[in-house]
Amino acid sequence: MKLRLVIVVLAALFALQGCAYFNTYYNTKKLYKEALEENKRRKDEKPTSSEIQKYDKTIEKASKILQFHSGSKYVDDALLMIGECFFYKQEYLKALRKFDELTANYPKSALVPQAELWKARTHIERQDFTSAIRVLEDLLSAKKKGEVVDQAQYYLGELYFRQKDYAKAQELYERAAKKLSGEKMRAAAYMRLGDCRYQLQQFTGAAKAYEQAAKQSREIDFKFKANLAMGRALKEDQRYDLAARKFNHMWNEYSTHADVAWVKFELADCALRKGEHDEAATQLASLTVNYKRTEASAAAYFELGEIFQRYRHNYEKAKENYDKVRSESARTEYAQRAQERSKAVDEFLKLRNALKVLELQRVSLESGVSAAAALAQANATESSAKRSKNRNTSIRRYPSKTLTVSNDPKKLANDIASHKINLAELYFYQLDMPDSALWQYREVITQFGETASAPRAMYALAFLLSEKNPEAAAQRDSLLQIVATQHPYTPHGIAARKHLGLPLLADTSVAVNDDKFLQAEQLWTTQNNPREALRLYQEYMATQTDAERSSKSLYAIGWLYEHELKDGEQAYQTYKQLLEKYPNSPYSKKIGKKVSAYAQKDKAAAQTEPATTPALPTTAVAAPDSAKPSLEQEEREVRESLQRRIEEDRKKELDEREPPPRKNVEEELEEQNDDEPPPDEPPPAEEPPRF
Repeated sequence: MKLRLVIVVLAALFALQGCAYFNTYYNTKKLYKEALEENKRRKDEKPTSSEIQKYDKTIEKASKILQFHSGSKYVDDALLMIGECFFYKQEYLKALRKFDELTANYPKSALVPQAELWKARTHIERQDFTSAIRVLEDLLSAKKKGEVVDQAQYYLGELYFRQKDYAKAQELYERAAKKLSGEKMRAAAYMRLGDCRYQLQQFTGAAKAYEQAAKQSREIDFKFKANLAMGRALKEDQRYDLAARKFNHMWNEYSTHADVAWVKFELADCALRKGEHDEAATQLASLTVNYKRTEASAAAYFELGEIFQRYRHNYEKAKENYDKVRSESARTEYAQRAQERSKAVDEFLKLRNALKVLELQRVSLESGVSAAAALAQANATESSAKRSKNRNTSIRRYPSKTLTVSNDPKKLANDIASHKINLAELYFYQLDMPDSALWQYREVITQFGETASAPRAMYALAFLLSEKNPEAAAQRDSLLQIVATQHPYTPHGIAARKHLGLPLLADTSVAVNDDKFLQAEQLWTTQNNPREALRLYQEYMATQTDAERSSKSLYAIGWLYEHELKDGEQAYQTYKQLLEKYPNSPYSKKIGKKVSAYAQKDKAAAQTEPATTPALPTTAVAAPDSAKPSLEQEEREVRESLQRRIEEDRKKELDEREPPPRKNVEEELEEQNDDEPPPDEPPPAEEPPRF
């Protein structure tokens, strides 16, 4: 009887002990699931404080299983759970230690393949791709196949996706999507497959993959994202009506979703891309009213700014909309772009008004009308236009101060041409309007061909044309030939001769105080040895305390990186250093817009495209100052022939234009006085070259 009682008591004790550690494990698992639910809901990459607290409590409870119940069957599960918590907390080294502890101490555990998979995921997050590949390939080569092996294929695709190898990632995701049995992972594989095809600009295939992703999942948020991505892929495939139908269906199906404002934005963007600018503006304006303080409303204000800038040419209204972006959402990617665009528009308005003043001076000089009278007449015309309320017209007043009229026509022409060059660079680099830039460059070449700005305009136009049309190489070389033969002593003339393979001409007419700087200059201009020149420039700069010489050396180094060594990243870093150290240097002024454009485009590319090292634009920076040698007179026929060709191109553009609808008298008057854009400026609808 006593023996039976002892056995019963011992059995009860063992049962209570098992029940205790099972309860600990159960509560730990429950807490971990709550943390994962928060992980699904967060939008940022970093875990929230509440999520971290749940991970910490999970680690604490799981550690008690290891400490007090080390012989239980839940030890390997507890180790894996702790490692996963550290992973989601982004404490990757601690996570790896726990996964290694599991695989080393419990090699026969059924959880070892999962631990190996988590190791690979951790290596990927640490960007240790070599270790990740080794672990994943070991899993894929295992004799025993199963869900973990199929997941390994998915994460191998993820590894290549992180490395921007979208073609290889696409193959792996496609294979994984067909084999994975888990609904969540299968949907994720199709989603990533769509992302790869989108990056490869295979938009039709991307739309199909996104459609499959939406079908595979039952989670509302995931289905919303997949459907939105599908509509965007259709839009990029230029199937605007089909995309609009998709977004309209989403508008009805997800009317209460937190991000439904983006559907409204995409509908407006479809209208904009179809050329329905007024309809797009109406939808965007409605979005800003009904969904205030959202990222979508911030994007809508940016697009409204674009509409006023590009299509209505109302730059004040464009700036007003750009300035509202940050107040809607400072976190959105549009905030920085809008700030830069607003600054560029402000600079544009000042530059345009300054150019108008110079034009009035020229009219005054040529017609004999006093500058003050010309100014009064211009402002009266502006006031008349302001009284017309039928259109969104940008009203400007010219400076009211008395103009100082130059009596030197050449100086006036040089000033106007220089301002037009600056305006062209602003159009191209900061306002994203390359056609307007082309117009300004052509104006300089055809109307101010005898000014110092002409070779700069030709050089810029040459490369801008070839960027827009790869088949325009002959026209590019014709322009460069003119620059090389008629302006050989200018920085752009030297660069043109080098591009065309023409011999560079030595010169001793300009005294240079520093032998090392002169030696470096000779190395790249006459001996075609840019790397040695670069070394000498760097040595020269290291010994300089004079700001002018140091800034000139930095400029020369940047030029060599950009034009001779074709290293856009090093050129950008050098120009950036020049701007930071010598912001008031004349060399900084030459490359300011280029550096800003490079930084902006590089940032956008990092978000949406494979990582490449973009080359700096070729149109804005002149070569470092070089000496002016003697030169035999060369033929002028090439220049005259090209000028005729440009005039023919301009006439052709005008002839191809559809005549505008007739306007009433007030609109006619207003149209005559609205100075932007030039009357035959083509609409800048195409994308600018990527930098």
